[in-house]
Amino acid sequence: MYKPLNFDDAVQYHYNQFPPQSLDYALLMPSLLKATDALARYDQMLKNMHNSKILLAPLRNQEAVISSRMEGTISTMDEIMQYEADYGEGNDSTEVRSDIVETVLYQRALKNAQGAIEDGYLFNKFLLKTMHQQLLSYGRGANKSPGAFKHEQNYLADKGKRAILFVPISPEKLEEGLDKLFNYINYDSTPILAKTAVSHLEFEALHPFQDGNGRVGRLIMFKECLKYNIVPFIIEENLKLFYYRGLKEWYNEKRYLTDTCLTAQDKYKAYLDYFRIPYEK
Repeated sequence: MYKPLNFDDAVQYHYNQFPPQSLDYALLMPSLLKATDALARYDQMLKNMHNSKILLAPLRNQEAVISSRMEGTISTMDEIMQYEADYGEGNDSTEVRSDIVETVLYQRALKNAQGAIEDGYLFNKFLLKTMHQQLLSYGRGANKSPGAFKHEQNYLADKGKRAILFVPISPEKLEEGLDKLFNYINYDSTPILAKTAVSHLEFEALHPFQDGNGRVGRLIMFKECLKYNIVPFIIEENLKLFYYRGLKEWYNEKRYLTDTCLTAQDKYKAYLDYFRIPYEK
């Protein structure tokens, strides 16, 4: 028997409330100061390395594996490296598991977005669509309009209970919402760490695509971290529920999301240890 969707507890998109007029820095300051101190050490480490890309390449792979896993796409670092060694960009194969190809596409979308920013391009709709098109060009989501913004209302739901949890911005208001988001990302003077968290929240609230919004949103957050030399946030499985809670409860308790991002930064220390790069513990 068909059970209709339940909208009773659905949270609606916050029309006319973005960008935020102010942030409560009294709540955020302890975490921001701790992160800023870590960033200063991180920046010095990169300057002391002969080639910082040695550290960024495996980091991109790890982010691709973990972010894809959150959406049910399972692959390993070994499989990604083996695929890259066997085929390389432009010589893709359909004879391997689709999960591996999807994860490789995530890694390449991140690399290309990073390259565009390094070349001086501002983050805009064209770059966003390009990232989405590359990410969904094969496998799950390939039949859901890669590179095209949504034309129908989408929802975030508890599928088991058939309950709508959040109603993103309407398709009619999406272009205006994206313009505000890009202006905030490119020009707002909010401290970078806070701005990265707020931008990520807003992107997920816009939910501009039919599919792939979670992966694209985390890809953007990772890209922004690299752009500003911020220790990236790698949201692993053990932080998944805290991450979702942070997105859901942002307007009630902002520290849920910021503290989760800062905890996720600790993963980066493992890479510093691997390459035997000293840092203050």
